Order: sequence, then structure tokens, then C-alpha cells
Amino acid sequence: MKRKLPLNQEIYLPEYFSDTVARTFEKESEQRILYWDFRKALDEKIKMQIEILLNEIVKSIKNKAERRNGYLLPLKCLFCYAEKSGMRDIMKMESAQEQEYFCMLKKEYGNPCLSPKNLSFSAVRYYL
Repeated sequence: MKRKLPLNQEIYLPEYFSDTVARTFEKESEQRILYWDFRKALDEKIKMQIEILLNEIVKSIKNKAERRNGYLLPLKCLFCYAEKSGMRDIMKMESAQEQEYFCMLKKEYGNPCLSPKNLSFSAVRYYL
């Protein structure tokens, strides 16, 4: 389904996933969720965790709007939060960090993420 990602490159989701999955991104209006820059100065563990979650989301969430609004946009914001905060491990996020992240998510994306709790930290911890 996917190639193993070297954690130091930019990926474009329609090219990263196989043909069938890649086609689900063809009419994506939110282009910024298609590009993921793993060249950023982030801890390797965070990069690996984000990649695991990204693959799991794309593999398991078939509804495009739900995948985009409830999972990919919040994950993209978590990726940005990790970069800005210097976070080293999603599994060790404290409640204050979660609150900061949710504030950033609301500020960055507003209403498109109608239910950012879809990407709940209990679900994240399950996949990691």
C-alpha cells in the first residue's frame, strides 16, 4: 500500500499511497493536507508517530470529508504543534499541552474541524 518513508523528506499523499488510495485525494480542495514535510527539525520519534497515524487514518477512514476534517487537519495541526513546542513524544503529552494544541487547532482551522476529538489522544495512544 505505501512505501517506507525515510523520515527526512517531503511527501505528497497522492504520490505516497498506491493508485486506489491516491485517487481518493484527486479532488481534495484542502491542498495543504496533501503535503507533509518530514524534513522539519523534529524529533525522529515524533516523525515516526505522525507517519504511523497518517497511514492508519488514510487506510481506515474512507469518508473523505470525515478523514479530512476529523483526522488529517487535526493531525497536520499536531505536526505543526510538535514543531513549535519542541514536543518529543505524542504519548507523553500532558493535559496542558493537549489544551494548547486544541487552541492552536481552533485558531488555525476553525470550523472545518468540527470534531477534532475524533483524533482523540486515547485513539492516538491506541495506534502508537
